[in-house]
Amino acid sequence: MLALYRALLSLRSSRATLAVGRYAGLEASAHVLGYLRSHGASVDAVLLNLSSEAREAPRLPSASRPRLLLSTRSERAGIEWQATLLPDEAVVLALQD
Repeated sequence: MLALYRALLSLRSSRATLAVGRYAGLEASAHVLGYLRSHGASVDAVLLNLSSEAREAPRLPSASRPRLLLSTRSERAGIEWQATLLPDEAVVLALQD
């Protein structure tokens, strides 16, 4: 848990979108929360699956290929984003850098 907290703090300090960016909510399902953070031309998405079942991620604004920056699930490290949230997972995605 401490490692995740440190990774989140590091990510926030390295990305203006997360530190000072504008907030915009995403339309999602009853079990998924999502929002965008934007600063200049950069846009990041934060998605949270609040259920114990895998859920489809909400539709994201046009982005050629969202890049997974962080996940609460260690098995996701270094893999391509597949638009499905694992049970109880939260992710941060870079949509535009």
